[in-house]
Amino acid sequence: MSGDSSLFDRSLEIPRLMSSAIDSIGTLGIYKALLYAFSAAMPECDKYILRYNSYSTPEFLYYDGKNRNCLDLYLSDLYRIDPFFQICAKKSEAGVYRLRDMDDAGRDFQRYFSFIAGVGICENLTAMFPVVGGTTILLAWDWLDKECLITDEDLKWYRQLHQIFMSLHNLRVEALTARPGFGLLKQNSATPWVVASDSSQLICHGGNWEYDDLGGLLKFIEKTPLGEPTFNFANATWTLDRMSTRNAIAPYGWFLQKKLNTKLTGPCTFEEAFGTFAGDELRPREKSVARLSLQGYHNAAIANKLRISHQVVKNYKGSIYHKMDVTSEREFFSLFINSLLDEYL
Repeated sequence: MSGDSSLFDRSLEIPRLMSSAIDSIGTLGIYKALLYAFSAAMPECDKYILRYNSYSTPEFLYYDGKNRNCLDLYLSDLYRIDPFFQICAKKSEAGVYRLRDMDDAGRDFQRYFSFIAGVGICENLTAMFPVVGGTTILLAWDWLDKECLITDEDLKWYRQLHQIFMSLHNLRVEALTARPGFGLLKQNSATPWVVASDSSQLICHGGNWEYDDLGGLLKFIEKTPLGEPTFNFANATWTLDRMSTRNAIAPYGWFLQKKLNTKLTGPCTFEEAFGTFAGDELRPREKSVARLSLQGYHNAAIANKLRISHQVVKNYKGSIYHKMDVTSEREFFSLFINSLLDEYL
């Protein structure tokens, strides 16, 4: 990708798009401008903006692409095995990442990668922008063309660009947290939040508190040194973020928000998930073909691995689809993913 001169020409659009982002500080429009600033130096792809909260279902804020059929499936609970969601559910994270580099993200990676391969996505790039109170904004790009792989050189350049964009993002966070009860805090009003001064004195809070709970939290933070990103109070986990010294309402103060637990479950391995899915309906050779297909191997690669002809692979797949009552590889992948959701989530 990095050697394409046309991409360099398109990258000249970046300064204009950054100017648009600056004009949008204080609104979610800044992320749409940053999304297209990144995209100006990329080949054509699907692009979108997600908001992750550690306590609720992800929300698509914007989508520009042709692969909408996978969105509902993702939001139906598949997001729980998304490595990026799992990272954001545990801690605030900033940076730019390729999905294929996340193969050490845990036991769920193979199952999630099967879903990605099943909907035709060959490459994914994600940029993370952490906000206060357990919220992260994600900019993401999907490529359906196998030729459009992100090189290490590309990744290094996007990460440098991300550092510049983080400065604009931080200005937006300051603009929102300078007006508690508006913008970011309004959208997070489903859970209790508090803004406290550097000396742990109450500045303001959300309207969904029981008085005793609020009083108990204030007594707790007055006696407890703040500094860790999370702490436990009244059988709940709370997130803690330090505000900027330039914040208008609480310079160098604290933003605290209750975190609702997100339970992530699933089988221990891909083999366990596949074993449950395949059951006793498939013969051993059919299982071998089905297993490799769900792991993202194309017919030629399956034939090579199993030392059989390309036509024999097609014949096995026809038999598998008949037994599973599906008519295409896409339906077969969807059936596998749905079995995971029904069994483990």
